[in-house]
Amino acid sequence: MFGMLWRFTKGALSSQKQVDVPLTEHVTATIYARPGEWMDDRALETLRQEIRGVATAAIPGDLNYGVFLPSRAPYCNRVIVIGRSPSTGEVVGFNAMPALDVTLRGRKVTVMHMGLLVIHPAHQRRGYQGLLYGLGVFSLLHRIPERPVWVSSVSEVPAVIGAVAEQFVDVYPHFDKPVGQPPVLHRELAVAIMDKHRHEFGVGPDATFDADRFVIQGSYTGGSDALKKSFESAPRHRVPACNAFCRTQLDYSRGDDVLQLGQLDGTVISNWMSRRLPPAFRPGAARNLKVWSYPK
Repeated sequence: MFGMLWRFTKGALSSQKQVDVPLTEHVTATIYARPGEWMDDRALETLRQEIRGVATAAIPGDLNYGVFLPSRAPYCNRVIVIGRSPSTGEVVGFNAMPALDVTLRGRKVTVMHMGLLVIHPAHQRRGYQGLLYGLGVFSLLHRIPERPVWVSSVSEVPAVIGAVAEQFVDVYPHFDKPVGQPPVLHRELAVAIMDKHRHEFGVGPDATFDADRFVIQGSYTGGSDALKKSFESAPRHRVPACNAFCRTQLDYSRGDDVLQLGQLDGTVISNWMSRRLPPAFRPGAARNLKVWSYPK
């Protein structure tokens, strides 16, 4: 277990454009950093077909945005993590996380967007979701110089909305806090993201954004319709208040999403490391993640 965690952390901290990380005896993940900037057309098309194959198996309907488009551009601002079987080449899942560049009060800010993670139905419930998610988050974090890092997520799923609220810092909206008065910086950043980057998460120009509640009304209009869920089919969060929040704030028949904004800082990373890394290895990992300063 420790060996896997150390390989996981070392791979996530790599600055290479492509790095392999053994996850289990049967699955190796490959991290591709902005492959659209350096991968040739043939390799990029193979990567796209692998991603589309997993999505086709797991999601009823067709997706026509982001990494599913026949375009190089979506691969130029994303970290892509693909899990494969080394022996067969079979793809078990993927995580595609864009870095969104926006201007906030005259300065450039890079926002880590949670993006899309899909596990092939034949490989679900084996823990790959958390591993591919963690690799994407830490790898992208390592490649963004600002601290703390802004994080965004767009979802209608109570389990996802609750997890974002609990895992990150200063999250708005939060199911356990009042809705309607977002912090000023959160509002400005949310408006900037919706103005420039809504296509990154499959939202069309006709969708409207409630800048008080951070609700995207009619969100599934830009090639993401296959992801639309009813409240009954959306996975629940373990906290009933989160499920009630989603039912109250979102019109599922219209196809609403909530845009959440928060921050990823040293407390988030240290909590993760305290649960998974032995004490002797935490300083080195934290130093490489640029969370704190440690003497060498």
